[in-house]
Amino acid sequence: MADRRNKTVRDMTISMGVIVVAVLAFVLLEGGFSFSPGKATGGHIIATDVVGDFGTAGRVAGFTVTVPKGIPATWQGSSFSITDPPGTPEAPPTVRGGWQTPSGSYITLIESSGEPTAVLTAELQGADGSTTGSVTAGGAVWTISPGVRHEVAWSRTEKSVTFLITGSATTAEFQQLAAAVAG
Repeated sequence: MADRRNKTVRDMTISMGVIVVAVLAFVLLEGGFSFSPGKATGGHIIATDVVGDFGTAGRVAGFTVTVPKGIPATWQGSSFSITDPPGTPEAPPTVRGGWQTPSGSYITLIESSGEPTAVLTAELQGADGSTTGSVTAGGAVWTISPGVRHEVAWSRTEKSVTFLITGSATTAEFQQLAAAVAG
C-alpha cells in the first residue's frame, strides 16, 4: 500500500513538472508577460477600429452616439464595448472605446445616456466623486475628478449624454480626445 502511495505522489510531481515546463516555454515563445495597469511595457495589443465601432454603436445603444473625429493615426485602438439598453441605474446604456497612445498610456472615451451621477459611479468604480477643478477643451467645459488606479477623469453632459474621458494619458492627449468629441 505504501508503495502505491509513493507512485501516486511521484506521478503527480512529474505531471506538475511537465505542466510548469510547458507554461514557461509558452511564456518565452510569446515574449514574456508583464503586469502594468498604468502603462504598457511591451507585449501585444489586439487592435480594434474604435472610431468605426462608435459609428455603428448608435444602432444598438439606444441614444445618439458621438463619433470621435480626428483621432491621431498614432493612437492604437485597444478596446470597445457597449452596455445594451435598457440598462439599469447601476449600469446604464453605455458605449466605451479605448486607445493606447504614443506615450504608452491608455485613454478611454465613455458615452452614456444614464444619469450623470450614476454614470460616474459605475465607470469610476466607486472613486470618491470629488471634483478637483475644470478645464475647457474642445470648446466645452469638462469637470476634472480622480479616476481609478490614480488616473484622471474628465466629464461633461450635453443633450442628455454624459461624456467621460479617463485613463493614464497626458493632459495634451486628454485635450485631443475632448476636441474629437466637440459638439
